[in-house]
Amino acid sequence: MSKRKKTAPAPSPAPDPNPDAWKLPNQVTALDVAFGGALKHIVPPESAWPEDVREGRSPWLKVASDAFFETAKTLTALKVKPEFDRAGVIQTLVAVLVSWHYKHEIKEAQVATLMSLWCEL
Repeated sequence: MSKRKKTAPAPSPAPDPNPDAWKLPNQVTALDVAFGGALKHIVPPESAWPEDVREGRSPWLKVASDAFFETAKTLTALKVKPEFDRAGVIQTLVAVLVSWHYKHEIKEAQVATLMSLWCEL
């Protein structure tokens, strides 16, 4: 009979050191903007979506949908709140929009949530 070496159980993943990192723009690289990227740290979890986004009645959902289909036109017209870096906001929104990690409807809700934090209607 062969002796098998016992293996230790896999360690639990470390807790996210900053679970609210997604609330700040400019957390993306040029590669994320070009190809989408590992977005976990830059997208809001569904539990953080505003109620009107979850219910499909937020005006930001229309803006997010327009941004998906007419990215340059829509994003250049955004009114970014003064406390946020405009370039960082646009780069982060584009990275989410071009990502292949989430379904289209999920990306629209994520972008709508981020826009509601960082922009003015």
